[in-house]
Amino acid sequence: MYPQCFSISYSGKLCFWGGIASILIAQLGTAGCAPSPNLLPLTGNIRLYMLSASPPANASPFPQVPPFVLFSAEGEDSLAISRWLGAHRSGWSWNLDSRAVATAEFQGETYDIVLNGDTMRFSAPNRFEKNDWDEMERNLSAEDQQFWNSIVKRIESSFTTVSDYELKLAEAGSATAQYAVAHECLDGTDGCKKDITKARTWLERSAAQDDLDAVEDLANLLRDGFGGLQDDNRACALYLRAIRLGRNTARAELAWMLENGRGGPKDLDRARELYREAAEGGFAWASWALGREYRDAVGVRQDYVKAMECFQDGAKFSDTNSMNAIAWLYSEGKGVARDDAQAFDWFEKAGMLGHATSINSAGWCLLKGIGVKSDPVQAEIHFKVAAEYGAETAMHNLVDLYQAGAQGVPRDQELARYWQTMIAQSHAPVSESAHMGNKAR
Repeated sequence: MYPQCFSISYSGKLCFWGGIASILIAQLGTAGCAPSPNLLPLTGNIRLYMLSASPPANASPFPQVPPFVLFSAEGEDSLAISRWLGAHRSGWSWNLDSRAVATAEFQGETYDIVLNGDTMRFSAPNRFEKNDWDEMERNLSAEDQQFWNSIVKRIESSFTTVSDYELKLAEAGSATAQYAVAHECLDGTDGCKKDITKARTWLERSAAQDDLDAVEDLANLLRDGFGGLQDDNRACALYLRAIRLGRNTARAELAWMLENGRGGPKDLDRARELYREAAEGGFAWASWALGREYRDAVGVRQDYVKAMECFQDGAKFSDTNSMNAIAWLYSEGKGVARDDAQAFDWFEKAGMLGHATSINSAGWCLLKGIGVKSDPVQAEIHFKVAAEYGAETAMHNLVDLYQAGAQGVPRDQELARYWQTMIAQSHAPVSESAHMGNKAR
């Protein structure tokens, strides 16, 4: 049986359907003494999480501990908890064994109350030590146990799960909750069924309140036609609105629309200007997009040196498209002296961050000994990883490798047929040239 665990969250910004969230303050005692719970009078509800031995099936998982289930202590229950803590400021001792219960996710916003039989633990963020908690413990009398058991019993009888709680907040007008519910409908998570129409409705309501995430995500949904809802004109208008509200990434999204003539005529000059602004604002993908324009002469004179500069800016922030592009410039000797060893290193760097095309390209270098000592066994591993990530060229490479065999990799027609089947299932086209993969789009 897990202990009952209340995580009491406070915030002056969160609005609940029953009122403004209560503000809880824990003060330290004098040196050498345990701190005492000291709460201001409560005027609304307390937002709580309960650690339950048998939570509802759709409760959200919580790292390293059983699931927390979100609920609200309203009215008299809320006031009763406050009164009890206010009346029990003495009798606490330090407890050093409950740190696993106090989680980083709530630091700075939460007090943990943990009930375990006849013992209570109270944890609060330390005002002076970052990422540290003050934790204390007290024994509960029979009367105290009866009080807390009655509170727990009343609340357990009407659990409100995370999705239900967010839905109530959304219906009450919270833009943040409306955005959360929209994504639950999009993804079919937290007990919600996938429903694109409902998702768009909630995004619209959140965006109407200028929630930046909702504005940009609604634009993305309309741009991509997710669920058959494509509307390029509206998407562009939303990106412009997001830019006015301060969302830097929306500049690059709008630039892509202008570059491809989506939502209006092509405007390569304006697209390049927006890419540059987004890159200067710290959006690494925009640095790659700007470099791609110089590399591929998209509305501008081809300039591999400028392209490399842009890609290097993106690589500083671990943008894998930029890393892959740098590798190709070294591989082809464009804008820099050809350097196969540098190319391999950049393919590996991007691959370590999950860039499937780069993993495949590094595998090709290992197979052929390009910029690195030939190692077919490592090449096979790279191809497999890239193929599992969905890189179709890597699947072709595996077919060729198993059909021909190589040092350390015996011929295996069964595995070759397996990857041929995978290619057919993914409708992958047959590769026409050296299987290093293609540049990122």
